[in-house]
Amino acid sequence: MSSKKYAHVIDSPQPSDIELLALPPVQDKFPSTKAEVTDRVLGQPHRKPYLNTVDLLAVSSSLACLVISVFVVAPQVAPTLFLILEARWGSRLQTYDAILRNTAVLSQTGLLWRVIILSLIVLPLALGAAYKRFTNGRSSIAMTTERPGYYGARAPLINFNNLTTNSIYLMMDATLPFMIASSNDSHPPPLTELPRAYGYNILLLDNSSVAVLDMPMPDYIASIRQHLAPNSSDSWSVSASVDAVVARYNTSGKMYIDDDAFWNDTYSNLYGDLNIFHLFNGFNLGLLFGNWTESDGATCFLGTYEQKVKTEWLKFANDPQEPDSVGFRSTALMFNTRRERCHGTWEITYNTIYLTNGSCTGVLTAQEVLQDHPHPLDAMPVQLHALTQYSLDRKNTPWLLPAFATQVATMYWARFVFIQIKHPNFPSIKKVSRDLYYNATDESIFSTRTTLNAHWLLYVVLAVQPFLVIVMFLSATLLFSTPISEGFGLVAILAGIDRDSLDVVQGAALSGKLKKPVRLDIAVCQDKAIGEMCETGHIVYTLGGEEHKGARLEHGNKYS
Repeated sequence: MSSKKYAHVIDSPQPSDIELLALPPVQDKFPSTKAEVTDRVLGQPHRKPYLNTVDLLAVSSSLACLVISVFVVAPQVAPTLFLILEARWGSRLQTYDAILRNTAVLSQTGLLWRVIILSLIVLPLALGAAYKRFTNGRSSIAMTTERPGYYGARAPLINFNNLTTNSIYLMMDATLPFMIASSNDSHPPPLTELPRAYGYNILLLDNSSVAVLDMPMPDYIASIRQHLAPNSSDSWSVSASVDAVVARYNTSGKMYIDDDAFWNDTYSNLYGDLNIFHLFNGFNLGLLFGNWTESDGATCFLGTYEQKVKTEWLKFANDPQEPDSVGFRSTALMFNTRRERCHGTWEITYNTIYLTNGSCTGVLTAQEVLQDHPHPLDAMPVQLHALTQYSLDRKNTPWLLPAFATQVATMYWARFVFIQIKHPNFPSIKKVSRDLYYNATDESIFSTRTTLNAHWLLYVVLAVQPFLVIVMFLSATLLFSTPISEGFGLVAILAGIDRDSLDVVQGAALSGKLKKPVRLDIAVCQDKAIGEMCETGHIVYTLGGEEHKGARLEHGNKYS
């Protein structure tokens, strides 16, 4: 007859398998008194709550994550649910180990669980990468100030003691963005999208008119940047009505090509010499200033013409009938330059400022600032580099008139900005200082911060983690009767293990590996029999069972 020991009431022996054995005295194996039992038992009985407090907090936090997008699956909900599912339908020791250690590479772990565990490991990384694809949004809010900021004719953050405050460098710095944009005929002027801004103060009004706008003063720009973070894309958008230098091409200039009386009168004014600069390509650049009037601003002529008489660098002509003057008259473009009322919008970041859009009304303001004509030696070296290409190679390009108008407007602007900085007591500047430094009107300010782009896919990304946590929480709640809780682990298994079933894992003390999957059956003692080893409320773990046996907890009971 075979002999077999039965240590737990959950086993179902057959009569033919029973053999009566002599057991050692009870006092040698078990404590004889209740006090001794209490002294030796170290496990803490526990009642599984129907709704776990930690899980409830996890669900609440997940809903908050929908707003703040914390991409981490709650650490209590997912493992607990997975352990419950395994206990319910699989109950393999290696799978429990993989879930508790959160690894998909342990031996004898089922393929499905490997995929699930690996997916949850990768999920936060995938959601984080997806989240970063929506970081190009912008959010703006209107700002209020006690009074409008100061505006005027000035370049941004000019160092007053720096040589770059010379009008040559002021012209170059202001016109560079336009020169880059107009350098290639494959990109024609945006005639259907006018006005168009370039740099920090140039506004192309139409195909033959350009405005150089007064702009926020350097100290005002510096005060705005105190509210902006370094190395960020945060910005302030500042709009205001300001004055501007506006150069407009005058088509009536063509009427005066053969009008000797007109040219004699022009040559006879205070700045009547024709200023000639050699372009080193067989052409000359000519600049002639006309009369200034208080009601209509300044007039000038600018053009390139074929060289008839050899020119060395720069020369002057004061006779309207000499060859250079006659050649210039045939190609000269006439421009009227005035101070007009305009409106501009600037975007200011921590490191940059540029004009984004604007418009001009045509309403004239004070013209006295234009009375002092630019110096040819300041303006023409810049114009040589900007306009030489239009003398021969690009003489039919649609960029020609905008390019000439830009040079005319900026040479007047650069002249009085330079004088204002270097010679603030210059009579013509002192007289009009109130027109070059003033509080703007109609000012509005918007602060713009970088935010998430509110695309519908962003809401999907943000909802994935809260959705998973809620599903896991509800699933774990529905499977409450399964004898697995958040405290399940090595200590719980050791506290309830059937010692007689430990033989199947011998040899794995160091490697932690088993040759084949091992079942971990979980049983719950519901009825107490006096003197038996299984007491009511005791959970027993048995290794190596042949078939899975389900066990259930009763709500309100304590289990150990």
